[in-house]
Amino acid sequence: MFPTPKQLWSKYCKWKGLTADEEEIILQDYFDDGSGKAPRCYQTNAINATINTEADRVAMHAVRRALVEAQAERTGIPLWAVELPWPCSNLDYEDRMRAVCQRATAEGVTAVAFGDLFLQDVRDYRIRRLQGVRIRARRRARGNVGISQGQLDGAS
Repeated sequence: MFPTPKQLWSKYCKWKGLTADEEEIILQDYFDDGSGKAPRCYQTNAINATINTEADRVAMHAVRRALVEAQAERTGIPLWAVELPWPCSNLDYEDRMRAVCQRATAEGVTAVAFGDLFLQDVRDYRIRRLQGVRIRARRRARGNVGISQGQLDGAS
């Protein structure tokens, strides 16, 4: 069983040694972490994961679908699974990703935060693909980021 978000937060506060007053400050909207960067607020709309339908696993990492579904359920974030056939052509992949991006923009999503994207050429490719659907790419955003392939975030 996965811990609930509340349990994870409690463990994090204990690990960091945060007092109740410090926790209250951090939980305020637009918490300034002192880095000099402008504070931002993100609202996570969905977890976006491509699924190899033949293997029933995340296409890039071979994580079982059931695990991704459990992550989504435990965090309370909807899973937008993009079903990919095997083998999958680039054209088919791009068509399916375009459809999920169109859904995202229709629901007010303005940015995608890639939680696990470390290969620069893959990142550059995804950024180019997003330009046509008016969604910005983010390397990381503070807050709820990093589950599966990417999260669709709407600025609030």
